[in-house]
Amino acid sequence: MKKACVIGWPIAHSRSPLIHNYWIKKHAIDAIYEKIAVDPKDLNSFVEGFRKSGLVGCNVTAPHKEAIFDIVSMLAPPASRWGPPNPI
Repeated sequence: MKKACVIGWPIAHSRSPLIHNYWIKKHAIDAIYEKIAVDPKDLNSFVEGFRKSGLVGCNVTAPHKEAIFDIVSMLAPPASRWGPPNPI
């Protein structure tokens, strides 16, 4: 089974797993989408351990959206073009 997630701090309020798991089930994909609380001080460690974690993908939400741009080794073309989100 493949696993993906959304990370943030706090993350308990996230509805992402509800939405993603609906489509995973609807399309009979052997996967699960979870939410993982990552304290900002642990963001570097999370990213460093990502490949070994067994996760195949990860979405990022507050407060990590800006910090992640300085940490990851590869950005998808849209992310490279747009840069980090503007704070509200």
